[in-house]
Amino acid sequence: MLKTTIEEKPWVLVKFAQALVCPLGTVGILFGVTAIAGYVSAIEELYRPITDGAATNPLTAICMILIGFAIRNRNNHKYERWLSRLLAFLVMIVISTLFVDTVSDSNISALITPFQHQVQLDLQMGKAMIWGANLPPCFFSLLLA
Repeated sequence: MLKTTIEEKPWVLVKFAQALVCPLGTVGILFGVTAIAGYVSAIEELYRPITDGAATNPLTAICMILIGFAIRNRNNHKYERWLSRLLAFLVMIVISTLFVDTVSDSNISALITPFQHQVQLDLQMGKAMIWGANLPPCFFSLLLA
C-alpha cells in the first residue's frame, strides 16, 4: 500500500503576517514623518499629494508615527511593552478628542493639533482638511490588535 505523506506547515500564514509587522510599522512611520516634514517645510505636496485633494491632518500623521513605533516593538522586554502601551494610550487620547468633537460638535482636537495655523489657512482657502469618519474606528482597531 502506498502512503502519501502530507507535509503540513502549521501557522505559515500567521508567521507571514508577523513578519510583515515591522515593515508595515516602518511604512506608517515614513508616511507620518513625510506629512509632518511637509508642514514643517511648507511643502504642500508632502501632506497633500493630489493637488486640491484631501490632505493628511497633522494629528493623523502623528498617530501614524506613534502606531508605527508601537507595533515595531517586537521584543518582549518589559520596557518595550510599556512603551508600546504608552504610545497606544496617546493615540487613544487623540481618537477620543475626535470622537468628542464629532458627537458634541466641539473643536477640542484643534487645541492639540500642531500646525493649526496651516490647517486653518487651508480650510479658509476651501481645501479639504477634515477627518474621515473611518479614521477613529480604524485607529481604534489597530490599537486593539
